[in-house]
Amino acid sequence: MNFLKTFIPIIVAIFLILFDYKFSYLNQLRQSVATAISPIYMVVSLPGKLYTWIDEQGTSKDQLLNNNQNLNSELLKLQARLQQTDALILENKKLKALLESSYTLDQNIFTIARIEQVSRSRLKKQIIINKGSNDHLKVGQIALGAKGIIGQITQVTNICDIISTPFL
Repeated sequence: MNFLKTFIPIIVAIFLILFDYKFSYLNQLRQSVATAISPIYMVVSLPGKLYTWIDEQGTSKDQLLNNNQNLNSELLKLQARLQQTDALILENKKLKALLESSYTLDQNIFTIARIEQVSRSRLKKQIIINKGSNDHLKVGQIALGAKGIIGQITQVTNICDIISTPFL
Protein backbone atom coordinates (compact mmCIF):
# COMPACT_ATOMS: atom_id res chain seq x y z
CA MET A 1 0.00 0.00 0.00
CA ASN A 2 2.88 2.39 0.78
CA PHE A 3 4.34 1.55 -2.59
CA LEU A 4 1.15 2.75 -4.34
CA LYS A 5 1.06 5.96 -2.27
CA THR A 6 4.53 6.78 -3.57
CA PHE A 7 4.22 5.33 -7.06
CA ILE A 8 0.94 7.00 -8.14
CA PRO A 9 2.10 10.64 -7.55
CA ILE A 10 5.34 9.89 -9.41
CA ILE A 11 3.42 8.49 -12.41
CA VAL A 12 1.06 11.50 -12.37
CA ALA A 13 4.03 13.90 -12.21
CA ILE A 14 5.80 12.18 -15.12
CA PHE A 15 2.57 12.17 -17.14
CA LEU A 16 2.04 15.92 -16.51
CA ILE A 17 5.63 16.74 -17.44
CA LEU A 18 5.42 14.81 -20.71
CA PHE A 19 1.94 16.14 -21.47
CA ASP A 20 3.09 19.73 -20.90
CA TYR A 21 6.28 19.22 -22.93
CA LYS A 22 4.47 17.68 -25.88
CA PHE A 23 1.28 19.76 -26.06
CA SER A 24 1.87 22.94 -23.98
CA TYR A 25 -1.66 22.87 -22.58
CA LEU A 26 -0.52 23.89 -19.12
CA ASN A 27 0.99 27.27 -20.09
CA GLN A 28 -2.05 29.19 -18.84
CA LEU A 29 -2.04 27.25 -15.55
CA ARG A 30 1.69 27.86 -15.11
CA GLN A 31 1.16 31.56 -15.84
CA SER A 32 -1.65 31.78 -13.25
CA VAL A 33 0.40 29.98 -10.59
CA ALA A 34 3.42 32.21 -11.28
CA THR A 35 1.23 35.31 -10.94
CA ALA A 36 -0.27 34.01 -7.70
CA ILE A 37 3.18 33.21 -6.27
CA SER A 38 4.75 36.55 -7.29
CA PRO A 39 3.82 38.34 -4.03
CA ILE A 40 5.31 35.48 -2.02
CA TYR A 41 8.52 35.77 -4.05
CA MET A 42 8.62 39.51 -3.36
CA VAL A 43 8.21 38.93 0.43
CA VAL A 44 10.87 36.20 0.46
CA SER A 45 13.35 38.38 -1.43
CA LEU A 46 12.74 41.33 0.92
CA PRO A 47 15.63 40.50 3.35
CA GLY A 48 18.12 40.46 0.48
CA LYS A 49 16.80 43.77 -0.83
CA LEU A 50 16.95 45.24 2.66
CA TYR A 51 20.57 44.11 3.04
CA THR A 52 21.47 45.65 -0.33
CA TRP A 53 19.73 48.91 0.59
CA ILE A 54 21.51 49.11 3.96
CA ASP A 55 24.84 48.34 2.23
CA GLU A 56 24.22 51.09 -0.31
CA GLN A 57 23.35 53.57 2.46
CA GLY A 58 26.62 52.82 4.25
CA THR A 59 29.01 53.94 1.51
CA SER A 60 31.58 56.46 2.60
CA LYS A 61 31.84 60.03 1.37
CA ASP A 62 35.23 59.36 -0.27
CA GLN A 63 33.79 56.41 -2.16
CA LEU A 64 30.82 58.50 -3.33
CA LEU A 65 33.13 61.31 -4.48
CA ASN A 66 35.32 58.80 -6.34
CA ASN A 67 32.25 57.27 -8.01
CA ASN A 68 31.02 60.75 -8.92
CA GLN A 69 34.37 61.63 -10.52
CA ASN A 70 34.40 58.36 -12.50
CA LEU A 71 30.85 58.96 -13.68
CA ASN A 72 31.67 62.52 -14.74
CA SER A 73 34.65 61.33 -16.79
CA GLU A 74 32.52 58.60 -18.37
CA LEU A 75 29.84 61.21 -19.14
CA LEU A 76 32.39 63.35 -20.98
CA LYS A 77 33.51 60.35 -23.04
CA LEU A 78 29.91 59.47 -23.88
CA GLN A 79 29.15 63.06 -24.86
CA ALA A 80 32.11 63.01 -27.25
CA ARG A 81 30.84 59.73 -28.71
CA LEU A 82 27.38 61.23 -29.04
CA GLN A 83 28.78 64.11 -31.07
CA GLN A 84 30.50 61.62 -33.37
CA THR A 85 27.27 59.64 -33.68
CA ASP A 86 25.30 62.79 -34.46
CA ALA A 87 27.79 63.65 -37.18
CA LEU A 88 27.43 60.15 -38.65
CA ILE A 89 23.62 60.40 -38.53
CA LEU A 90 23.75 63.72 -40.35
CA GLU A 91 26.12 62.24 -42.94
CA ASN A 92 23.82 59.23 -43.39
CA LYS A 93 20.82 61.52 -43.91
CA LYS A 94 22.71 63.40 -46.59
CA LEU A 95 23.74 60.15 -48.29
CA LYS A 96 20.16 58.83 -48.16
CA ALA A 97 18.93 62.04 -49.71
CA LEU A 98 21.53 61.68 -52.46
CA LEU A 99 20.58 58.04 -53.06
CA GLU A 100 16.85 58.74 -52.55
CA SER A 101 16.70 55.82 -50.15
CA SER A 102 13.47 55.04 -48.33
CA TYR A 103 14.88 52.59 -45.78
CA THR A 104 14.28 53.79 -42.21
CA LEU A 105 14.29 52.15 -38.80
CA ASP A 106 11.39 52.46 -36.34
CA GLN A 107 12.01 54.08 -32.99
CA ASN A 108 12.52 51.46 -30.28
CA ILE A 109 10.90 51.79 -26.89
CA PHE A 110 12.93 50.56 -23.92
CA THR A 111 11.82 49.61 -20.42
CA ILE A 112 14.51 49.94 -17.78
CA ALA A 113 14.40 47.17 -15.17
CA ARG A 114 16.44 46.16 -12.16
CA ILE A 115 17.82 42.64 -11.84
CA GLU A 116 16.26 40.99 -8.80
CA GLN A 117 17.91 37.58 -8.92
CA VAL A 118 20.35 35.61 -11.06
CA SER A 119 19.98 31.84 -11.13
CA ARG A 120 22.76 29.77 -12.66
CA SER A 121 22.81 26.02 -13.01
CA ARG A 122 24.14 23.51 -15.50
CA LEU A 123 20.75 23.16 -17.15
CA LYS A 124 19.50 26.74 -17.26
CA LYS A 125 20.54 30.29 -16.63
CA GLN A 126 17.86 32.78 -15.63
CA ILE A 127 17.56 36.38 -14.58
CA ILE A 128 14.52 37.70 -12.72
CA ILE A 129 13.78 41.40 -13.22
CA ASN A 130 11.41 43.75 -11.40
CA LYS A 131 9.18 44.53 -14.40
CA GLY A 132 6.29 42.45 -15.73
CA SER A 133 3.20 42.39 -17.92
CA ASN A 134 1.92 45.52 -16.14
CA ASP A 135 4.88 47.28 -17.80
CA HIS A 136 3.87 45.95 -21.27
CA LEU A 137 6.59 43.28 -21.41
CA LYS A 138 5.84 40.10 -23.36
CA VAL A 139 7.28 36.63 -23.80
CA GLY A 140 9.84 36.56 -26.59
CA GLN A 141 11.12 40.11 -26.17
CA ILE A 142 14.87 40.65 -26.07
CA ALA A 143 16.65 41.82 -22.91
CA LEU A 144 19.54 44.22 -23.44
CA GLY A 145 22.36 45.00 -21.05
CA ALA A 146 25.10 47.60 -21.10
CA LYS A 147 27.22 45.45 -23.41
CA GLY A 148 24.52 44.03 -25.70
CA ILE A 149 21.89 41.28 -25.66
CA ILE A 150 21.72 39.29 -22.43
CA GLY A 151 18.75 37.04 -23.20
CA GLN A 152 15.08 36.67 -24.03
CA ILE A 153 11.98 36.92 -21.84
CA THR A 154 10.60 33.40 -21.32
CA GLN A 155 7.99 33.95 -18.61
CA VAL A 156 5.91 37.02 -17.72
CA THR A 157 3.95 37.75 -14.56
CA ASN A 158 2.27 40.93 -13.38
CA ILE A 159 5.16 41.87 -11.11
CA CYS A 160 8.33 40.27 -12.47
CA ASP A 161 9.73 38.50 -15.53
CA ILE A 162 12.10 35.60 -16.05
CA ILE A 163 14.76 35.97 -18.73
CA SER A 164 16.58 32.88 -19.94
CA THR A 165 20.02 33.64 -21.20
CA PRO A 166 22.86 31.62 -22.69
CA PHE A 167 25.23 34.57 -22.29
CA LEU A 168 25.82 34.56 -18.52
